[in-house]
Amino acid sequence: MPRVATELDIRTVCTLVGAERRQRVLEYLQSADGVVRTGDVAESVATSIDVPPSEVETRLIHDDLPKFARANVIEYDPRRGTVEPTGRVETLCEVTSAIQETIESQVRV
Repeated sequence: MPRVATELDIRTVCTLVGAERRQRVLEYLQSADGVVRTGDVAESVATSIDVPPSEVETRLIHDDLPKFARANVIEYDPRRGTVEPTGRVETLCEVTSAIQETIESQVRV
C-alpha cells in the first residue's frame, strides 16, 4: 500500500513541484473553485505546456494525481474523474513562487 504523507517534507515537495506539468496542475487547482474534472485539468495544462490533452490526461491519471493524493494535496476520485484541491495546493504554489523568485534574483546578480 502507498505511503500517505501527513507532512510535506522537502523530498515530497521537490517531487511534487519538480515537473513543469505538475506546477501547471497546481496553478490550475489554485484558481479552481471546488471539485474539478480530470479532463478539464488536462486540457488547461496541455494548453499551457503545448502537449496533446490526451497525453497530459494519461500522465495525470497514472502519475501526477496519485502523487498529489498521497501527499494530501488533493482529494482524487479516479472512478468519477474528479479532483478537489486541499489547502496544500496554496502551500505548494507559495513554495514554487519563492523558489522561482530566488532563482531570478540570483540570475540578476
